[in-house]
Amino acid sequence: MIFERLNEKNIEAYIVYLKEAMGEEPDKMTADTVDEQGIRNRISDPFYAGTTSILAKEDERVVGRIEYHFYGCMQDGICGLGLCP
Repeated sequence: MIFERLNEKNIEAYIVYLKEAMGEEPDKMTADTVDEQGIRNRISDPFYAGTTSILAKEDERVVGRIEYHFYGCMQDGICGLGLCP
């Protein structure tokens, strides 16, 4: 297993992982759908620079993640303290 930070190079694998997780455990997700384009936009948005997502990968497939966010969540764009851009 390898761990790497979410970035433009692995974002498509992250989106696939989120869609699989949504199908397998929808009650554990914070959103009802995977906002693919929103995620692609957030990866380069300076507002989300304080968000760190670490992906766990096996054979180039994302199998888990850890995310730390102070204001904006990479997955669903939800912002803490109501400070959305």
